[in-house]
Amino acid sequence: MSDALVPSVVLPSSPLQYATAAYKESGIKCAKLPPYSPDLNPIENVWSLLDARLSATRPGGWEREKEFRGRVRNAVSWVNANHSAAMTKMVSSMPRRMGAVVEAKGAMTPY
Repeated sequence: MSDALVPSVVLPSSPLQYATAAYKESGIKCAKLPPYSPDLNPIENVWSLLDARLSATRPGGWEREKEFRGRVRNAVSWVNANHSAAMTKMVSSMPRRMGAVVEAKGAMTPY
């Protein structure tokens, strides 16, 4: 009935089972994906970029909380300004990532 494909994480006794049943009644297929797959979690890549920027701008000694918060704000701005194309690419690659994970049966993929 529908060409939609909804990713569904396989977790026992999950509230998702009700959603899955509703999708099935509507003719929408649910792709079974492994839980906690880093290949399906592009935010992990963004955290890595942010962590790298924070490490690169770390002061030599202690810093006050106020200065740290400012450094975090600056790092987020820097990541947004310098990596927005990469972040857009990560998100737009999700259909390919899902296909690769399904094909690899949950094993590691090139992503």
